[in-house]
Amino acid sequence: MRTRLVIALASVSAAMLTAPPASASGHLLTGIAYVDQYTPPGPADRKEVSVDCPGTKVVVGSGFTIYNGNLRVVAESVEVTEHGVTVTAHEDETLSAPDWGLRARATCANRPPGHQILTVPSPTGGGPSIPGVAACPDGKVVTGAGFILPATGGELTLTRLIPSSKTVSALVHEDDTGLAPNWFFRVTAICSYPLQGLRVVTDDRDHDVDYQDEIVECPQPGFALNPSGYFDGGGGDVRFSNFNAVSLPGANFGSPTDFHLAAIGGSVDSDGARLPFEMTGMVTCADATL
Repeated sequence: MRTRLVIALASVSAAMLTAPPASASGHLLTGIAYVDQYTPPGPADRKEVSVDCPGTKVVVGSGFTIYNGNLRVVAESVEVTEHGVTVTAHEDETLSAPDWGLRARATCANRPPGHQILTVPSPTGGGPSIPGVAACPDGKVVTGAGFILPATGGELTLTRLIPSSKTVSALVHEDDTGLAPNWFFRVTAICSYPLQGLRVVTDDRDHDVDYQDEIVECPQPGFALNPSGYFDGGGGDVRFSNFNAVSLPGANFGSPTDFHLAAIGGSVDSDGARLPFEMTGMVTCADATL
């Protein structure tokens, strides 16, 4: 089966975007920087890669990219700490991915007032899906998100990671082989006091195709902080392959224009059997300076 893990830069029609009014007041984010770290291609059941913010900068957003997974690799966690991001991914139960690579991404900035990272466990249950929510304390807003799935050998998949101004909502599905009776996951909200120009933008152009790629644009002067998204339908047979806060996958830095764009990629799993689904890409944006 073919795969499309490299997403081309594309223009986005304003009619395809949903962008609520940005906050006119708040702190201006300064010193924004996009950093990443990559594991070279090679066979492995599981890979892990970490990236740290430069100097004293803190994480305000996160992301990842799976390369050449041929629909057989699942993002297992995007774990956020104050100064870094660690990404893990695992082959699905077929253990048949070719040489594949993994990239961890962090959006960093000078520490905004009230910067805080909250990681909250979901309820424990027996599936087939479990929701989870992390909420910022009163007076704070969401700038970014993360998630941590249990180590189940690629049998769980994140199908929703949806930020709002105050919360991050997530949904995790078992794949079609099922799991042990009880499991849970963790969802992370990156919080701060209100930021200037903070908003969430969405784009849902693709409809029920096996490979869905979205380029989502922050209205300028907004910078992309944290890509995310969700699937409608598909059950546990769909998965994300790319949450990239810079529009060109694989690039450490681009022109200033690139910093306003985010790329989100998703697909069906390797067996090709699925329910109809659609993917919506999202990006959290804020005004910022380099």
